[in-house]
Amino acid sequence: MVLLRCDSHSRGNVVAGRVSEVIVMGGTTSLAVSVDQVGETLRFDVSTHAARRGALARGVQVRLALLAEGIHLLPEAPKEMTT
Repeated sequence: MVLLRCDSHSRGNVVAGRVSEVIVMGGTTSLAVSVDQVGETLRFDVSTHAARRGALARGVQVRLALLAEGIHLLPEAPKEMTT
């Protein structure tokens, strides 16, 4: 996943969203971005330096380029059995 600057252009899998969570853990910052188009949340880590340079904070609109080799689909959790 590549965080795009407002003025940059990218071909391919670009999604827009809003930062919904920022957790700083030393040199790494964990981000959650809500993607309104699909009603899902993407989670990823960036360097704290990059997060600060990009002024990433809760509520900020961002654009992300999704790189095919970085996408890993996880199976849906099994549903609980009811008796």
